[in-house]
Amino acid sequence: MEFLKKYKKWIILGVVCIVLLAITYGFVNLLFPNSSKSAYGNRLDGIDAVAIKGDTVSQITQDLEKEESVNKASYDLRGRVASFYIDVKKGTDLNAAKSLADKILPFLSEEQKSYFDLQVWITSNEDEEGTVYPTVGSKHKTSPAFVWVHHE
Repeated sequence: MEFLKKYKKWIILGVVCIVLLAITYGFVNLLFPNSSKSAYGNRLDGIDAVAIKGDTVSQITQDLEKEESVNKASYDLRGRVASFYIDVKKGTDLNAAKSLADKILPFLSEEQKSYFDLQVWITSNEDEEGTVYPTVGSKHKTSPAFVWVHHE
């Protein structure tokens, strides 16, 4: 009993801190209920079966970089969107640059084409402002061809 009288203030302070922590934890869970779950939910189920492997990506980027109009090619995967970035040389015709996107498709299986949405970002770091670049081509998993959007 004497212990409680001696440390009464510290015990009350400790209990108040524990109550405040519990209330804070409750508010965090109320505001962010799914913070421990994947941001994509179950939308990426089965991605391992159709993943675009590193050797396939290397083949695609090397094949693109063999083209004389291409400076650099790279790849990025975000969820179910596979993005290819192609930097072309100064003065490259827009239609020639667009045809580079079609060189990607033969490297992908039908399962990959029907699982992933594809994006091709074509830029030209050597061209001056006001040209047709950047240009973005998108191919939905259900569509047969790329659809293009031009910066103007």
